[in-house]
Amino acid sequence: MNQKPSDPERSPAQAKAVPDFLAAGGEMGALMRAHDWRGSSLGPPALWPQALRTVVRLMLNSGHPMYIWWGADRACLYNDAYRESIGPERHPGSLGRPAREVWDEIWHVIGPQIEQVMSGGGATWHVNQLLPITRHGRREDVYWTYSYSPIDDEHAPGGIGGVLVVCTETTQQMVAARRLATERDRLAQLFEQAPTFMALLRGPDHRFEIANPGYLRLIGHRPVLGRTLAEALPEAVEQGYLARLDQVFASGEAFAASGAKFSVEAVPGGPVVERFLDFVCQPIKDADGTVTGIFVEGADVTEREQAQEQLRIERERLDLALGAGRMGAYDMNLRDGTLWWSPQMYPLFGVSAEDFVPTPEGVLALIHPDERDTFLRLRTQAIAERRPFFHEFRIQRPDGTPVWVGHRGQAEYDAEGRPLRSFGVTMDISERKQVEDMLRDADRKKDRFIAVLAHELRNPLAPIRNAIYLLRRIDAADPKVGWCHDVIDRQVMQMARLLDDLLDVSRLTRGQLRLRLQPLGLASVIEQAVEIAQPLIDAGGHALTITLPAQSLDLEGDLTRLAQVFSNVLINAAKYTPARGAIALDVQRQGDEAVVTVTDSGIGIAPQHLARIFEMFGQVESALDRSQGGQGIGLSLAKGLLQMHGGTISAFSEGVGKGSRFEIRLPLTPQTAPADSAEARTEPGALAEPGYRILIADDLRDTADSLALLLEAMGHVVEVAYDGEQALRVAEAMQPEVVLLDLGMPRLNGYEACRQIRATPWGAAAILVAQTGWGQAHDRERTREAGFDHHLIKPVQPEALVALFRRRA
Repeated sequence: MNQKPSDPERSPAQAKAVPDFLAAGGEMGALMRAHDWRGSSLGPPALWPQALRTVVRLMLNSGHPMYIWWGADRACLYNDAYRESIGPERHPGSLGRPAREVWDEIWHVIGPQIEQVMSGGGATWHVNQLLPITRHGRREDVYWTYSYSPIDDEHAPGGIGGVLVVCTETTQQMVAARRLATERDRLAQLFEQAPTFMALLRGPDHRFEIANPGYLRLIGHRPVLGRTLAEALPEAVEQGYLARLDQVFASGEAFAASGAKFSVEAVPGGPVVERFLDFVCQPIKDADGTVTGIFVEGADVTEREQAQEQLRIERERLDLALGAGRMGAYDMNLRDGTLWWSPQMYPLFGVSAEDFVPTPEGVLALIHPDERDTFLRLRTQAIAERRPFFHEFRIQRPDGTPVWVGHRGQAEYDAEGRPLRSFGVTMDISERKQVEDMLRDADRKKDRFIAVLAHELRNPLAPIRNAIYLLRRIDAADPKVGWCHDVIDRQVMQMARLLDDLLDVSRLTRGQLRLRLQPLGLASVIEQAVEIAQPLIDAGGHALTITLPAQSLDLEGDLTRLAQVFSNVLINAAKYTPARGAIALDVQRQGDEAVVTVTDSGIGIAPQHLARIFEMFGQVESALDRSQGGQGIGLSLAKGLLQMHGGTISAFSEGVGKGSRFEIRLPLTPQTAPADSAEARTEPGALAEPGYRILIADDLRDTADSLALLLEAMGHVVEVAYDGEQALRVAEAMQPEVVLLDLGMPRLNGYEACRQIRATPWGAAAILVAQTGWGQAHDRERTREAGFDHHLIKPVQPEALVALFRRRA
């Protein structure tokens, strides 16, 4: 039950008057004066006990936040300074109301504190007490520092009428302190976890106050706190760091260093290691600007310095290598044209770094005028196609010296594929170009030598071959003589084939060999190849087995060259197979290819030599030490000719002494009527129709005379001349139907003799045949331009002449 305060000394009349103690108090004084206290447990103010009136007067006149709880229900009174803290939710509605109703949300905290005071427990003091309340529409964490003091009243139960609260809201201070603590913790974590090293040194003797783990790692975790630099790190003193700190302390100016060397024991008592540091020494000043200490912060950049040193060494090596290779490097920004040259580029282009600034225009001016457009076109095309580029061109140095250079580079592109920069190297290739010129000249001389050699070797073969044919006709009955004839004939033909191979290889390597493609039946090619190789196969006593498919295999090819391929493989098998061996030639169709396999029972091929046998002049040593020899070009020529036909050749052998197998593959044409050789075959002994008037002109008398005897034996009328002028005189006298002219005759060569014969009335209808040891493509073209109908290579085979005469007939 609530009891209103009473004062026995006051009369009812006095209770109705406005009490003096409420005369002031600002807004709260006015509210209290105007408040209807009849519904409050306090009753009219005029009847309030003197103790309450005194405290209320004190509260209303104080600028410090104060609060009063009075009576059994702890009615609430407060001043202007306090009302700012409670918000519209409690002001002014809480005036005179019971405390528990007003502060229900925090009563569990303040209720026991109030009861402690009211029950005589004495005053209480609370610092930064958290009291979450709702104000201004939201719940807040509010902090207070306050005191609860008892208000004595002799008329109240227990002598205590209420509680005076003197308080200060400390919410802002607490939030600021919390933020400060958070920031301090964050800074402490940064200080502890920083990858850099940090230390604070105080006083002129530079005594360590703090040092983070990074600093301790740098100095080998030695104890430094509380010690001076000289005590903790004597090696730093020796290296001048103490003097540097003294300078900063004395001047008050910061000092920064980059890549400074610091020798320190990374492990206490361990070896001294060399570290490199970036650091700043920042003076710390008090309010009046006096330096009190130095903050040191930095990073261990040893790895960076080592990498830079390694980079310097690599650059030095690169410069040495570029200089030794007479090459330089460049880097050009394709957006703005900025061009960088390495030092080696200047002497390469014959300019000096002092006088020449590399620009795209300036460099282009140094390129030979004949090369500029090509250089720009190739580089632009390579950049557009996003591929590296290499170009060889001439530059013209300022002193007029021409220099060949090789330019190799590539471009770098952005994310959209646009070129950003172009970089690469340029090298002096003048010596290489000179060597290439020398090699080309040597190659021309080699080709000329081979051609001359073949010509000179063919010339003596012609009379030998002619004499053999004559002897065979004169003395064909004696088998021993016939055997001698056959041996000589075979060797002459073998020599001619070797010379042909040598010339063909020369043409093949220079890309001057041309194919005469025509529809062919593979059987006719095999037949001609066997005919070429048969003499050598027979001489070795070998058994040759040929297996052909029943169906014709047709292809597009050069009959002579394909026959040359297969004959070379057969001859190779015959040469490297011991006497009375076995050779098998098998032809099959596999899909769109013809597969020809030549197998022999010969000396075999060691595994390590299989890859070499198709190389030019590649010969392998045989375990049987055979002396068949050879030029080492037959299989290489066969491979090249097959590749020109779109074919391949492979070699297989199980080893030395176990024979060999060669597999040739050629593409077939769609099946049509079987093709055959365009050239008619003539038996060597067959005779042409007799009665032609024939002039033979050759400065080699044996060749001319032997061929004349042979043709006369065939029934022709033959005249002989031994130089060009004599040939013209004889021709004018006999008006021959066929003229066989050597090209290299004295006094008048065969070309000019041909032209003059063609110019005569009777010469226009004559058959003019060049017989020569020169057989290359340009030789044939030259004879055609001179007016020859045919070009025959010495030694001229009688069969070829017979076929020629028959075609004319």
